[in-house]
Amino acid sequence: MFFCVLFVAFATAQQDVNISIKLSGLTDKECILTYYLGTKQYIKDTLSISKETVFIKKDTPLASGMYSLVSMDGNLLLDFFVDKHEQQFSMTSSLKNLTGDMKVKNSENNALFYQWVHFVTQNKHIADSLGKIIAVLYEEEKPQEAEIYAKKLKDIDHQADAKRKGFEDNPELLVSRFMKAQQEVEAPFYHADSTELTPMERFYYLQNHYFDNIQLDDADLLHTPIYGKKMEIYFNHLMTPVADSVIKYSDQLIAQAQGSFETYKYVIWQSSYYTETAKEMGVENAFVHIIDKYYAQNDSLTLPDLRTRLMKRADELRHSLIGVKAPNMKIQDSSLIIRELYKMNSDFVIIYFFDPGCGHCKSETDTLLMFYNSEKENLNFDVFAVCSDTSMQKMKQYIQSKNIPWTVVNGPRTATKHYQDLYDVPSMPTLYMMDKNKIILAKRLSAGQMIDLIRRKKEE
Repeated sequence: MFFCVLFVAFATAQQDVNISIKLSGLTDKECILTYYLGTKQYIKDTLSISKETVFIKKDTPLASGMYSLVSMDGNLLLDFFVDKHEQQFSMTSSLKNLTGDMKVKNSENNALFYQWVHFVTQNKHIADSLGKIIAVLYEEEKPQEAEIYAKKLKDIDHQADAKRKGFEDNPELLVSRFMKAQQEVEAPFYHADSTELTPMERFYYLQNHYFDNIQLDDADLLHTPIYGKKMEIYFNHLMTPVADSVIKYSDQLIAQAQGSFETYKYVIWQSSYYTETAKEMGVENAFVHIIDKYYAQNDSLTLPDLRTRLMKRADELRHSLIGVKAPNMKIQDSSLIIRELYKMNSDFVIIYFFDPGCGHCKSETDTLLMFYNSEKENLNFDVFAVCSDTSMQKMKQYIQSKNIPWTVVNGPRTATKHYQDLYDVPSMPTLYMMDKNKIILAKRLSAGQMIDLIRRKKEE
């Protein structure tokens, strides 16, 4: 029993956090410990500083990831790694020469990391200088002299490769996975048969291989800045902003991340954020897909209030998405006659939500009038305008002052659901376009863009 108790006590002690970081020249009395989640940094704790030393002592393990010590006035003092297998270590350095003076005990992650950072810091300005000298020598047509300096530059590259080998030899370390994740995937220039890849083919290669150097279910990397950064780059620069493509690749990324519930939640959140905020028309179809497939099926993916908001937003969008049948509206016009959207029989119908007191609406109305009067018959399109103001008098005055020839109805005077329950109308003016089959083809474009789209459709 004595030895069992001793063993349990020893094992428990090994899990305790005991980290000391001494920085010569540090005069502050307190600092802040921060951690990463995606691209954001959050405060973990406020720590006391005694004799230039910060002690981090806890009864429960710290989550693996990159942490930072930040001064009370917001200046970064030090970045360091904590691994689930390295919770007891020490680091000693100085503020004047952080990487050069760094000494690490009992943390292979931090030892390798600071050896690398010191090498890069030392050699960056040398490599930059050599590059400038080589460029000048080639301009002066002195290739032999340029080659001498090019060889020195290659030597630095070889040294860097040797340093990187230290990470490759320890692939299980967090710092090694972090370094690998930073390596950018390069698209090939040629196929196997030596034919050249087109720019679009190279783009698709990157789109499909961008995460080759990172495991998306690695929760440790989620607590470093690289995971969130790569996600943002992918969604903002490599995601084709077309609903079907966004759905396909979002689902793929989410599937790759599901090995860890933490990364699974994060990638779903990134997908929902991108699809909700994307400016490109039609991407909101992917937003509704993500909400329905993930958030609606699992109430533990986010906080209840946020889940409720996301599902409410999806419900606001789902009836007026690109590709769905436009909801019918039966609303009174200025003569109190019920006018029905589905009775419009032109090849294309622009559904125009407007406010008679809105300056931007007046401008859009003028543009729409110009096209309507000149191209209505040629393009075979019509307008179904829905006034948001409850005042019938204001609507009549607007029709008369603009001499509007198309159908205008007063939105609140409806025989069907209120237009805001049928269509997503975030602001005035908002325009939709449907075809003769009542399918929504476009939304939230300007009047001029709608007409251009109709012209292209007529040519197809």
